[in-house]
Amino acid sequence: MSEPAKHVPSANAAVAHSFGKATFNYEQSIHFPRGIPGFQDYREFNLSPLPGINRPDMVLLQSVAPDDLTFVLQPLSCDQDLIQAQDLADAAAHLDIEESDCCIMLIATLQPGSDGYKTAVNLRAPLFIDTARHLAWQVVLSNEDYPMRHMLD
Repeated sequence: MSEPAKHVPSANAAVAHSFGKATFNYEQSIHFPRGIPGFQDYREFNLSPLPGINRPDMVLLQSVAPDDLTFVLQPLSCDQDLIQAQDLADAAAHLDIEESDCCIMLIATLQPGSDGYKTAVNLRAPLFIDTARHLAWQVVLSNEDYPMRHMLD
């Protein structure tokens, strides 16, 4: 599946958001050819560490242009067994992502509590990132057993 070449400025930028300030390099941008459902006009994103919260397992997915949209992501760990391996393999194959280049992330929400943050993830629509081509897609899985809000903590 061939995608059109993307054009982004070759410079560093800083963006302020509700978690603090994120700095990124436009050359490291990830392009969503179809956008993200509900946010189709947002196509260029960058990953950055989650500042201000001690959650090294999570990153921010920050829109580049415009820069007013941010998601918290958590990598899907194979040992979590949250999504059936065949469902993930089918989606990656449909997107023509090589297994060695496929990174699967879950959109997360953090809810502050008295004992730290509780985390919920969207298992129904994971993000598939092709690390070799800097392309990504959010795939809504056909299995309705996967909840959009699955509590991890």
